[in-house]
Formats: sequence, structure tokens, C-alpha cells
Amino acid sequence: MKLRNTVRKPRLSKRRRAVELGKDVLILLLICSAVSLVGRSQIYTVAGDKVWFSSLSSFFAGKESEVSPSLDPGRPASLPHPVRIAVCGQGGESVSRYGIQYDTVQAEQVFGALSGFLSEGLASARDAQTVSALDWQQALKTPGLYFDFLGSVPMELMVRWASEGGDVEILPGSARRLVLTAEEGAETATLYYMDDQQGLYYACNTSVVCEGYLNNTLLEYGDNGARFAFEREEESYRTLAPEVLLLPDAPAAQRYQVTQTLELSDEAVRAELERTLGFRGSDYSIGDAWVLRDGDGLRLSENGDIFYEDGEALSTARYPVGQGSVSLSEAVEAGRNLFYKALEAWCGTTANEAQIYLKEILEQPEGGWEIRFGYTLGGADVSLEDGEAASFTVREDRITSYEMHLRCYTATGEETLVLPETQAIAALSALDLEAGADLSLCYRDDGNSAQASWMAG
Repeated sequence: MKLRNTVRKPRLSKRRRAVELGKDVLILLLICSAVSLVGRSQIYTVAGDKVWFSSLSSFFAGKESEVSPSLDPGRPASLPHPVRIAVCGQGGESVSRYGIQYDTVQAEQVFGALSGFLSEGLASARDAQTVSALDWQQALKTPGLYFDFLGSVPMELMVRWASEGGDVEILPGSARRLVLTAEEGAETATLYYMDDQQGLYYACNTSVVCEGYLNNTLLEYGDNGARFAFEREEESYRTLAPEVLLLPDAPAAQRYQVTQTLELSDEAVRAELERTLGFRGSDYSIGDAWVLRDGDGLRLSENGDIFYEDGEALSTARYPVGQGSVSLSEAVEAGRNLFYKALEAWCGTTANEAQIYLKEILEQPEGGWEIRFGYTLGGADVSLEDGEAASFTVREDRITSYEMHLRCYTATGEETLVLPETQAIAALSALDLEAGADLSLCYRDDGNSAQASWMAG
């Protein structure tokens, strides 16, 4: 026979039940008060408070919390993609070279096939030695691979990104242009790079095997007439920098429209962008701009210009970077991640034809760095009336200020007629150019559209 459970919980007195109910009500009021304070506060850091608030909301909803992306990079970044590539299959006086520039689709395809050689060359680079300008020019016309990243990237970052977190030898200087050469009779390739900022040239040993590996790939590319300026005999080319890459055909330059994607006069739309940038609270208008202040300051303009300044009264970093001592790689990734997030919020569902690139990094006298980014369209630099596409100042453990000019570019389907490079040089030769001028296609953004033209300087 099954026995019944005759043990019963003791019944609480009416007084006791009233006390317990009062405790429950008090706890609920405290929780609601805390949630209200978080919602009203503007100290809403992208990496911190958002996670806490999301977790609390998920707790009451009975579901697992979702952690928002952090400015603190959790994995090494990959190598930047070059805007120009040249493959030299035969060197010497009878050069055979295949070159690409101002064609993003083709450059991406070719870089996909060649990036492994560059990554291995950078990750294995050792014993960097300074070489002469003549050695650099000789490397340019030696069988090998040439890459131009448009911006000046510290070699410390290049080797770390190429190794994906592995052990590397930190190389000196910064570089925009690199060449991986397969010199005659050499077992392994040599990596050359040019430090534009210091005016120095370097050569490094690598583990990239030439025979049966790199050499075989070089022979797969024919000659499309790509030449460097120093290889041309005409007098008009003497004013150009030796490493300016020239192609015989005129580039196909698209025309782009600057698309206004957000109506910041709409309070709800503006609040969503402010939340993306880590702010919550009420703003106020000054002319065609809106400002939020709470120990620091954010300023938004109708045209997509955004300015931020950290404040001494802000005890908690709104944009924390790294853990403890911040590395240059962490600082760059923090700025780039925030720039990407802001662009995604600004463009919404509209496809943006622009790509961003690391333009330069300036060390600050008081410590930290100013990190600058630019836009490219079709592999060509974009010139804005207001300066750089974005710049971030990182000091100690946080982003202390930034300036972003958010743009969404849409192709109109029309082309801008531009001269072939050889004719553009002839036209520019009448100008009083300084020796070492860099000829490049550039898009000028006037706030409404972006059109291509040649620039030399």
C-alpha cells in the first residue's frame, strides 16, 4: 500500500506573510529603479553597459543573452587588400609585366590567387637591411610580385596580420609598396619595401621557395604593357616617382552619387545612430547639428560629419581599447571597428560602393596614436573637402577623440572620361611639378557626387 506524504509545510501567520510580501515588493522596486537609471544615463559604453543591459533584459525575458560586439579585437586582423598589383614574369631589359589598377573586381580576384605568397613572405621575413634606391628599382624589374596598399602601414602590423598571431620578427618602418622577388639562382624570395615617410628602402630574407613554386605562378601572367615610370625613356616621365605604375589604356572611371541615407531631423532615426555610437539620452540642436553631453561630447551633422571628444569628467571610458597596455594593432582595430559600425548604421540597406583603407598612423608627443582612414572608389583614393574619411586618437586604454565623415556612394551607371596615363602625363608636364611626383586617379567628393580626375603631387 502506497503511503501518503503526511509532512506539511508550516503555515505562516498573517503578520509573517505581510512581511515577506513587503520584501518582494521592495526588491522589485529596487530592480525597476536600477533599470530606469541605466536607461536614462548617457554613460552607455559600446563594449560594457550595453552587454549588462542586454543581459538583464534577457533574464526577465527568459532567454539567453546576446553579447554585443566589442571594440576590443578578439582575433588578429587580416592583411589589407592592395589597390595595385603587378606580376613580373620576365625581368631585365625585356620586361614582361601584368599590371592591375583602378579595377577593384579584377584586383580582388588576382590578390586572392597571390595573397598566400605575400602572407608567407611577411610572416617569414627576417634580417631587414637598408638598401639603395637603385636596388629598389632593380627589384621592381626583377621577376616577382608588386603590391601597392595606397596607405602607409607600419610593418609591425603587416607581419602580425600576415602571421595571424604567430611568432614574427618585427620589421622597421612603414610601407605602402612591397615587392616579393624571385632573383635568378636564389632558393627563396626576397621581400623589398619602401618606407615613404622616412625615404628608406629595405630588403629581407623570406622562406618563400622560388623554384617550382613562386616562379611557376609568375609565368602564368602575360604582358599587358604595365611599366613603371623609371622604365620609360621619355623626358616627361622624369618628374614622376620611379615606382608610379603606368598602363597603356585609359581606366574605366565610374561616376558616383553621394546618397543621403538618414534623415537626422527625425528624432527616432537620430537616436538609433547615437545608440550605435554608444550614447543614450537627450540631445539638443545647434544649427544643422545635434549635440549630446555627459562628461564627454558627441556632435552629429545632417551630412554625416561626426565629432567626439572625451572629457575629464568621464570616469568610465566610453570606447575602451584592449586590456591594460594597448598595442598598436588593438588601437587600429578599435578605430576601424567603430568606423565600420558607424558606416553600416549610416548606409542602412543601401549598398555602399566605397571601401576604407588605413591611410597613416601618427605617433602623438604625449603618447598614443592618431589613426587615419580613407575611402577608395574603384581602387582610387577619394578626396573629401573636410579632410580624411575618419581619424581616431587612441591614448592609454581608450579612444579619446574621433572625427568621421560618413559617406554612402552609389554608382550612377555613367562613366567619367579620363585620359590614358601616358596622355595625362604629357598634359601635366606643362605644370611645374616637383621631382618624384605621384600620378594617380582620384575621386573628388563635392558633397553631392564624386568624379574622377588625374592628380599629380
